[in-house]
Amino acid sequence: MAARYKVSITLYFTMLLLYLLFSFFPDLRVWGLNWWAFYPLWVRLSLFVMGAAVPIALMSPMSKGLFDSSEGGEDKFARLWWIVPIVAGLLFWFGRVGTHFLGDGYTLVSSLGAGKTFAFKAREVGESLAHLGLFNLLGGDGEATATLTYQIIAVFAGVVFAVLVSLTALRLPIVRSGRVLFVIGCLSGGYSLQFFGYVENYSLFLVATAAFTLIAMLSLIGRLNRWWVLVAFVVTVFMHVLGAVLLPGLILVLLHDTPLGRRIGRWSPSTKGLLALVLILVGAGLFFYFRSTSYFFRFAFLPPVADRFTIDGQTLLSWRHWLDYLNLWILLIPGLAVATPVLLSLKNKMRAMASFFGLTIGVAALTVFLLDPKLSMPRDWDLFSFAAVPAVIGVLFYLLHESNFSRKTACTAVLFCTLGLIVLLPRVAAQSNAGIILEHVRLYRHLDPDRCQNMEALLSHYGELAGDPRAEQLWVEEWKGKYPSLNLFQRGVVELNDKKYEAALELFEQSVKANPVFWNSWTMIGACYVRLNQPDKALESLEIARGLNPHGISTFNNLGAAYLQLGDYNKAEWALKEAIHLDSADLAPYLGMITLYSRTSDRNAYEWIISYVTSRTDAPLRVFEQYIDFMAKHGRMQEANEGLRKAIERGMDSTKVAELCERYQLP
Repeated sequence: MAARYKVSITLYFTMLLLYLLFSFFPDLRVWGLNWWAFYPLWVRLSLFVMGAAVPIALMSPMSKGLFDSSEGGEDKFARLWWIVPIVAGLLFWFGRVGTHFLGDGYTLVSSLGAGKTFAFKAREVGESLAHLGLFNLLGGDGEATATLTYQIIAVFAGVVFAVLVSLTALRLPIVRSGRVLFVIGCLSGGYSLQFFGYVENYSLFLVATAAFTLIAMLSLIGRLNRWWVLVAFVVTVFMHVLGAVLLPGLILVLLHDTPLGRRIGRWSPSTKGLLALVLILVGAGLFFYFRSTSYFFRFAFLPPVADRFTIDGQTLLSWRHWLDYLNLWILLIPGLAVATPVLLSLKNKMRAMASFFGLTIGVAALTVFLLDPKLSMPRDWDLFSFAAVPAVIGVLFYLLHESNFSRKTACTAVLFCTLGLIVLLPRVAAQSNAGIILEHVRLYRHLDPDRCQNMEALLSHYGELAGDPRAEQLWVEEWKGKYPSLNLFQRGVVELNDKKYEAALELFEQSVKANPVFWNSWTMIGACYVRLNQPDKALESLEIARGLNPHGISTFNNLGAAYLQLGDYNKAEWALKEAIHLDSADLAPYLGMITLYSRTSDRNAYEWIISYVTSRTDAPLRVFEQYIDFMAKHGRMQEANEGLRKAIERGMDSTKVAELCERYQLP
């Protein structure tokens, strides 16, 4: 143990030196280590000195009484645990972030504030419903309310997280003096940035993952009914579909110490190996089936080798992806390397608990490795951070377990917490410092230019909200004109609007060659083929666009038009309804529905849709003609007259008015 602890101390100082060193070289692909960068030199040196002072203080005689494994005396934590979530909540609220460049922050705020259903995502039902519900409760109007909604839920999630770890610390076999360390360590994980008013849809997912892990631990040691872990699993999947990766851990807990579980445990190694092989083959078969039949599933994962949709050279086997994966784990668990040597020297591994953590963390880590970071790993860290929750909890549990506890394990836990805090706190502060976070934005674009193509919209949104000219300046000086795919797309839109469909198609095809995952250009390729009356070719491009972005309103509008050309009215209706679901204010899908129902002879549906469209202020005059025609032919002259009156108010030409009056004998 002593030798391993010395290794941990060495690794601790190595990590401190790396944080300081790479703060001077932020443009390198070390985004998990460079969060001290862009701060003044005195801040970086102060962080280093504070970090270095901790192990020195632990070696002093005065610290010997801090970690007592005896269980005598008053249990102060049991009496005062409620202070932890209160203090954590205050820190989360008053330290909440001021910018939202990571993840989909500004896009989510804009969508929720405008009442668009993009704020609701089927893969994260529970979290989406929570945000929509609170937004409506707060008045349901504007981006300020939307931002407040996300921040309240993020802070609330952090408080619940603090309550869960505090209460669980009281029931786990952790020495009393280690309970505070357990709670601080859990709250200092890199994922905790999402509790500081962070704008995304993952804070409740993190809490659910923590609840699943903690309940499973209590179940395995016989202090909680095992079926509660099933409830936690269902809640986690409800919050985000990635919660499904916890299934192996769930099965282990439910089978633990049961007749069936013991029977499986007596199987020979060859039988277990054969079963594992069968499960792997079945899983691989399902994976490749869905990958070959669904663009969305295909684009959710990185390919093993480059294909026509590969950007920035990232594949499962590329050095960039491996380096990003390493950066992610350093960002989320800075003290993992420090704790590992001591963890390996522990005698009581607790077989069932070790199997649970091995399965849970292993499957989660593998899933994160396979997934495609759409926005780049430095910006998509928030979704992937769920995998670190059971890892942090597991590390602290083993270090502070009463059967493993010693002064050296306690000191290792302190170092683990210290590294977490001296990385987390600068990250939190950076989110509210426009100068620093804009430098990180510039860095992310430098590392993954094609994945950060949407930065223009984010910078523009931030500049408008904050009145900060630096955002627009950053775009104009460094990036404007440097995205061929975007320039070609804009030129293509001009040609499309001028009805030069062949020329537009050529420009959009050049755009996707420059950036094969630019979904807007794939949608416009489909739109060109629709206008050229080539629906089969349109569908191929539109399905690619839908796979890249399942929330593209224009994609569904054009899908509806393509299916109409093919005469597949059921699919056309589905696509147009999806477009309306995504943005009920958009007129285009309603116009498509008018065409659809006029062809299907569904009188009731046609009457409803055409009446609705004419009630809108943006209804085109040709729809009023259709409305008047429908009402007059069915003998409803009063409605026809009312439609004509509205058409005149909207500016219908007098010649057209006279023609309609004569045709339908209207006064």
